[in-house]
Amino acid sequence: MHQNATKSAISPNQEKALAALLTGHTATDAAAIAGVHRSTVHRWLLEPEFLAEHNRQKAEIREAVNRRLNSLQVKAIEAVESAIEKGDARIALAVLKGTGSLNGDKLPVGSTDPDRIIKNQLASENEQKLLDSLLNLR
Repeated sequence: MHQNATKSAISPNQEKALAALLTGHTATDAAAIAGVHRSTVHRWLLEPEFLAEHNRQKAEIREAVNRRLNSLQVKAIEAVESAIEKGDARIALAVLKGTGSLNGDKLPVGSTDPDRIIKNQLASENEQKLLDSLLNLR
């Protein structure tokens, strides 16, 4: 059963538990906050509607965090530039180390050839299938 965005597909108790889970509480804590047994929260985490809402809200949080981090990155780069311009050798050295410039490392860049990317993806999938089949033999 798919619900639209205007009506919640989960109950008020589930909303309480979900809010607790998304703020770092354990399932046991979330259960206490929602007024249910902890096994109920574990069961909810297996239900498609609850799990979908959990994932949707988690994605929203991740997007908000990423926007904030992107904003902070700009400020961090400006602070590093300012420190280097003022002659702060410690910061300059940290930047050089962080970029691998001191030991000649280059930042890794993936293939620009779509065919090579497809081959690598297929090889990865085949390796995973082989690993899975070997682990199932035990």
